[in-house]
Amino acid sequence: MNLEVMGSLGGSLVSDNILDYYADPIEVGYGPLVDFDHDFIGRHALAEKIRARSARRSRSSGMKAT
Repeated sequence: MNLEVMGSLGGSLVSDNILDYYADPIEVGYGPLVDFDHDFIGRHALAEKIRARSARRSRSSGMKAT
């Protein structure tokens, strides 16, 4: 599957703050495509973000709908 199929990084965001234009693979939905079999800059931070996200999902999935 091509990355372009999964989602577009383009859009209509206009900001004077350059940091608003940066996104990590988790934020754009590419998390499953990140290969953690080697070292890279930001590896630990991405792993923590994935762990926190999965913990949040597992806690919320146990709740009953009312």
